Amino acid sequence: METTVTDPVCKKIIDIADAAGQLDYEGWAYFFCSEDCREAFIRQPSKFASRPTNVAHEARRPNRQRNTKQS
Repeated sequence: METTVTDPVCKKIIDIADAAGQLDYEGWAYFFCSEDCREAFIRQPSKFASRPTNVAHEARRPNRQRNTKQS
């Protein structure tokens, strides 16, 4: 099964297995086609980070379990 994602810097569609790098930012996993794109993201994450409009094209990290204890 092939899973594709969009590099947030250059907008190239890549297969996760072929990604040159990956970075977690604000609970989202971002994948990059090259180390240059990854470095550009690190320098200015707010410029490139956005919530995906199509979740099938991005990978979400699982949420941490929250304490839902009720009194």
